[in-house]
Amino acid sequence: MWVGTFQDGLFRRDRDGSVRQFLPDPDDDAALPSDVVLALDVDPEGRLWVATSRGVAWWDGRGFTPVAGMEDDPPLVVSLGIDDAGRPWFGQRDRVLRPDGNAGFQRHVVDAVVHGLVDIDPGLTWLATGSGLLALGADGVRRDAYGHPALARASLQQALVDREGSLWLVGMGGVWQLASGWQRFASFAPAEAGVDGLSNELVRGMAPDG
Repeated sequence: MWVGTFQDGLFRRDRDGSVRQFLPDPDDDAALPSDVVLALDVDPEGRLWVATSRGVAWWDGRGFTPVAGMEDDPPLVVSLGIDDAGRPWFGQRDRVLRPDGNAGFQRHVVDAVVHGLVDIDPGLTWLATGSGLLALGADGVRRDAYGHPALARASLQQALVDREGSLWLVGMGGVWQLASGWQRFASFAPAEAGVDGLSNELVRGMAPDG
């Protein structure tokens, strides 16, 4: 199990219960880029990807391989994930980056921090951002509430697609679901008098069951 921390680096708990800490080291090219770890994910090949305040690196079993080519100095990466094709994506303060297969990146400026990315339709990528739901297509980035006005301004924290093909979003305001084949989102909001609902309007994360 891997645990990322703020200013204490990365920890790994092995099967035997031992715990190892990983920290940056200016004399070691295979060290963690920064002690501020902001996101973790694992790709289909089992590689751990680590987003830090000084860029992204992936664990090769012995050390960390940094991802080169990011423009910022330092290259703060606040989010990352693995898309449906098993490729990593990286979110920065105002853009999302996807490797282009030629040691470079496809860069899309979105003027928001991207917390979730899903390719749910051919040629169309949904971006869950701190400034609402955005759609990324061949014509660029557009704001797309998709039939639910709250999604145009909601601070979204995560996006995923379940086994039945439904798109789920969570953030400030609750939970939203776009079921496969539907044209509008359904929402799950905090409970009101006499009506069941969520215990809080801020939902930070979700995970599939089973």
